[in-house]
Formats: sequence, structure tokens, C-alpha cells
Amino acid sequence: MREFAACHPAVAPRDIVQMVTLNAARALGLQRRVGELSPNAFADLIALSFRGQSKEAYEAVVNHQGELAESMIGGQWTLRRNQ
Repeated sequence: MREFAACHPAVAPRDIVQMVTLNAARALGLQRRVGELSPNAFADLIALSFRGQSKEAYEAVVNHQGELAESMIGGQWTLRRNQ
């Protein structure tokens, strides 16, 4: 995402996140199963440490370079740093 953002600065961070989540799922025919947090979707997600304002969240996701705070795959926590 960082590389894409650097090459395409006119694309908003929110749009980039949607490109790699919702739009990617739609392109693969997996909408409502992956790429979103919703009932009956696969529970795969990551959490990043973030202390900014909510309006900066998408930019923080696109430009994140540190470690993950937490990770869930198939509904099971695989990484829990904040316990």
C-alpha cells in the first residue's frame, strides 16, 4: 500500500484500503466473506497501534511500518501483544 500511495499520491488512503479489502474481495467473487468485518465473514484481521485522530486512521494503515499489535486468523488470535 505504501508503494502504491507513493506512486499515486492523488489516491486517498481510504480508497487504497478499500482497494485491498472490499474491492479485492469483490474481484475474487468473495464479497461478504472476506475483505470486511461483518456477520458470517471470515474473521481474519490485524490491529495496529495508533494514537492519532480518527480522521488519520486510513493514512496510518497505509503508511504503517512497525510491528502488528494483534492478529486474528479464522477467528483465533494468533498474536496478542496487548494482553
